[in-house]
Amino acid sequence: MKFNKLAAFTSAVVFILAGESFTFCQAPVRAIDEIVAKMDKHLTDGEAKGFSGSFLLIKDGKTLLQKGYGFADCQRQKRTATEMVFDIGSLTKPITAVAILKLQSQGKLKVDDSISQHLDGVPADKAGITILQLLRHRSGLEDVFGEDEDYVTKEWFLKKAFESKLRFKPGEPGDIDDTYSNAGYSLLGAIIEKVSGLSYEEYVSRNLFEPIGLKNTGYRKPNWKSERVVCGFRDEKPWGSVRDFYGKTEPSWNLLANGGMMSTVSELNTFFTAILQDKILPKAEKDFYLETAA
Repeated sequence: MKFNKLAAFTSAVVFILAGESFTFCQAPVRAIDEIVAKMDKHLTDGEAKGFSGSFLLIKDGKTLLQKGYGFADCQRQKRTATEMVFDIGSLTKPITAVAILKLQSQGKLKVDDSISQHLDGVPADKAGITILQLLRHRSGLEDVFGEDEDYVTKEWFLKKAFESKLRFKPGEPGDIDDTYSNAGYSLLGAIIEKVSGLSYEEYVSRNLFEPIGLKNTGYRKPNWKSERVVCGFRDEKPWGSVRDFYGKTEPSWNLLANGGMMSTVSELNTFFTAILQDKILPKAEKDFYLETAA
């Protein structure tokens, strides 16, 4: 998701704090209560500056703060509630990474596979790009090939990606700001579809979301009531919701698998907690994910 080009006034934030590595977690209960109170005050004060969002703070499975701030509609008449549906932006990428590792655990691919093993028509300069290089933003692919809101088909996207000039030799290290590729994650989405025989959304729904009870995370499948979907702003003007720019069955392939999925803070918590608890991936893939996730 190209956050530098889209300044939405709403956001969803989830903090899951666990383990002794967090100073916050080691603090006395009274100190934690004071920190939570300060966070709540900071977010409340931010409302006067236009902040709107849903916030969830969890420690050791206990909810410390779950609250909506600001307004959910572009007329600024409806307050934000905690179970409203937000565009989760690039948090879509970790979901795509989990889907790839799920396919690996199912024996349908390996992260060391080249993309040419799973996609047709890959040109010579890109044939050796591996799935792992896509996951780690080391493919050399351009960041984007168009705006998120401009609908393009998978066929158009693949043609554009395969014809594009690489920014650097695949696998070369570099600063993430120079190597980051939204297009690389959309390419992973195409691999997920080819290997699974399902649409991207159908695969993640069946294999990642439904087994842990998620019903409000996805692109088109969840049947959200309009009043639950937040409205964002762009250039200080009402922008609406990312779903306003989806195609009939899916988002543009400039966006699919790299951003633009929608969810609630509680379902994001459920998803990432389930990963930590080995409920979605086997432990080996879970450990690899924690080292690799975008």
